[in-house]
Amino acid sequence: VYTEDAPTVDKEIFNLGIPILGICYGQQLIAYLLGGDVNPGRIKEYGPAQITVNTSWPLFRNLPSQFTVWMSHGDEVMKPPKDFAIPATTLTIPRAAISNLKKKIYAIQFHPEVVHTEYGTQILENFLKICGLTPKKVEINKESVENLIKDIQDSVGDKKAVCALSGGVDSSVAALF
Repeated sequence: VYTEDAPTVDKEIFNLGIPILGICYGQQLIAYLLGGDVNPGRIKEYGPAQITVNTSWPLFRNLPSQFTVWMSHGDEVMKPPKDFAIPATTLTIPRAAISNLKKKIYAIQFHPEVVHTEYGTQILENFLKICGLTPKKVEINKESVENLIKDIQDSVGDKKAVCALSGGVDSSVAALF
């Protein structure tokens, strides 16, 4: 995030008053753009880590105080931005999560979207609740796929649409919007 050609976002997004969740690079970018410090980490991590979370924090509500998460990073947030709290830590990452509850900005260094993170689905569901949405389980079967195809055909009509989708949660959400 600190290099000249690093991918970024317009800082005005943080003034819109909407809930924001930054994952991995997203955490680093949020910290960097809002005045925190991001540097190469003491160690690069790719694999499991034990996290300790503040379970009263909205993102970690109804979770155990310790569980396994999946890390994949080389940089780390060394100092969070002003008015950001640190609701989660690991033995190697003292700022495994940062957030500003007033601004509804949440950022985590680990990946909740992968099966290797225990309670990852619950973390994402908690974020949906923060957004005022009610998560619902959708059973995938032949009928639901056919309905989805029909919905897309109805939306697109006689126009063309292209969607590149990896199958991960983040690309699925991006494709939705």
